[in-house]
Amino acid sequence: MPGFSTPAIMLRRMDLGDYDILVTLFTADRGKISAVAKYAKKSVKRFAGVLELFSVLQVVCNPGRGKGLPVLQEAALIQPFYKIRYDIQKTAYASYWSELINNWMEDGQENRELFRLLRHVLGELDRSFISDAELSILFQMRFMELS
Repeated sequence: MPGFSTPAIMLRRMDLGDYDILVTLFTADRGKISAVAKYAKKSVKRFAGVLELFSVLQVVCNPGRGKGLPVLQEAALIQPFYKIRYDIQKTAYASYWSELINNWMEDGQENRELFRLLRHVLGELDRSFISDAELSILFQMRFMELS
């Protein structure tokens, strides 16, 4: 598998040893993928403030060794959705949507419409023009149509 660059939404992040972070990303053209951000906890320059949940990123990944996970080489912040991170209710809704996608989508299963839907509802949740509960109902209805 050659290296690739794609827009992605951060669904999950977990510490992996003392230096690395395991990230689960939902990408526009590769579906859900897991990747290792090597030395992400030590490097101040490479990933500082970028690997945050629900953020839209432009990521560059290279294949892992053998059949290992891809390695996240670069990540540039496109949309941070700050209001979601600082509001517990918004964080709960975004977490719920991320878990739905993480649990229902197979790894590598491309679904551009679902990517656009998640990006759109995260943006609306951040802007607060629609009530959080109504937005969640809309997401769930559309999610069931697309999955």
